[in-house]
Amino acid sequence: MKEKKHSLEQTPIAQGNKTVVSTLRPMRTFVSDLSELKQKGNLDDKAIQKLPQRIQDAVRRHEEGSLPPQAKTVFFKPSEETETVFEEKKKNEKEVVLDKAPKKKEGPIETEEEKEITDKDTSVVIAEAPRTPEIPKKEEVSAEESDKRDKETLVKSKLNKKDEGLEEEIKEKDASELKEAQKESRPITEAPKRELSFEERVNLKRQEVDKLTKEKEGEVNDVREKIEDLNRELEVAKGKVKGLEDRRTPIAEREKGIEKKVLEIMEKEKDTGLSDEVKRSLGEERWILEEQRQVTEKERWEIDKQISEIDEKILDIQKAQEGLNEEKEKLESQKLHFEGIRDILNSEDRKKKIKERLIEIKEKQEALENEWDLKNDQKEGIREKIDLLQIKKEEVERHVEEIEEREKTADDPNIMHKIEKSRWEAEQRRRDVEQQRWRREDSLKDIENKMLYLENRYRGFLKEYERLEVSLKKLDEFIKKTKEERGILEKELLI
Repeated sequence: MKEKKHSLEQTPIAQGNKTVVSTLRPMRTFVSDLSELKQKGNLDDKAIQKLPQRIQDAVRRHEEGSLPPQAKTVFFKPSEETETVFEEKKKNEKEVVLDKAPKKKEGPIETEEEKEITDKDTSVVIAEAPRTPEIPKKEEVSAEESDKRDKETLVKSKLNKKDEGLEEEIKEKDASELKEAQKESRPITEAPKRELSFEERVNLKRQEVDKLTKEKEGEVNDVREKIEDLNRELEVAKGKVKGLEDRRTPIAEREKGIEKKVLEIMEKEKDTGLSDEVKRSLGEERWILEEQRQVTEKERWEIDKQISEIDEKILDIQKAQEGLNEEKEKLESQKLHFEGIRDILNSEDRKKKIKERLIEIKEKQEALENEWDLKNDQKEGIREKIDLLQIKKEEVERHVEEIEEREKTADDPNIMHKIEKSRWEAEQRRRDVEQQRWRREDSLKDIENKMLYLENRYRGFLKEYERLEVSLKKLDEFIKKTKEERGILEKELLI
């Protein structure tokens, strides 16, 4: 069954004949209870509107969640007078008549107690405030005063927030300073930066110079385009001048013809024997010619004016061309300057590689020399052994010859057999010596071939070394010449 809605006039605290002094909860609970009743539908908007404007605003802000912190001092403190009355009633146990509105005190605004006193009953019943209290009778506050109080509350709230923010900022700053101090107290263990190699430094400098060269090249192209535009404009202007001169030529010839006729008439007018009628006729004819002459001159003046204006424009174009040509030459010179720096960097890079190759060749030549010396020592040792074997062979051969002589003079077969057997042994020894010698000779030949290979390689390295030295000298001359011709300073080549 649905709960019956009721207004504050129908709350239990407003009923009965007994004097009820309730120990009200803090206004915070009071406001939240009102909001809860309103949300559940147990309290209608009309009842809320009967409350003081201050409480209505508190309920609205409670629902919105924007109740300022300073409201705690206004709404959250229980009434001090209520507690005083409680003590007096307990001591005296007499009827106590309480004022309907508590006295105003300095400091935070206190809540008012809800009381009802009757004359019929002398007993005092102290009860707990219901969740739907009666509207406290209080002095009404105007809308302007309420707005003023709201603004003051909002300003105080902002100041408190600002103080809280400042306190947080100070805490963060202190924490940051503490971390910095801890960092300073710890030894620095950062790994040292790797030093760039010569090639890397040259590449970085080359990239920088290439960028500048491209920029200057772009500027030169822009100036060239402007010069070409001026050339086209100049050609157009010259074409206009030629057209105007072509128009002026027949006008000038016509003008000369008229001048000639005028001069002829003026010669005739000098004749004193002419009649007045003839003189008048000649004068009128001269007037007509003079008028024609003026018209022709005006026509020529207009063309001359146009030609003069175009000539001035042509002069301006030519001056602009001269300025652009100077600028182009300057930019091209700067471009050549940067190209010279790039060429020198490339030459320095080439020089470094050549020097490294020269060092490498020197090391290889030294290794070849050591190996050749070793082979030569081996060769000499083998030759000595071959000579010894040759001496040994010659001794064996003399022994064989002696045996053969003895063999020729031997008559006894047994002695002959012994001599022949001795010859066989000597021949075998000679054969062994000859085989040893042949092996030594083969080794000697291999060593000599290896020595020849080493000599050829050494000569190849020697030629390369000489050629690289010539290249190195040419590079030095090129670098020196480029520096002088393009005005390149040493500080521009620092890498």
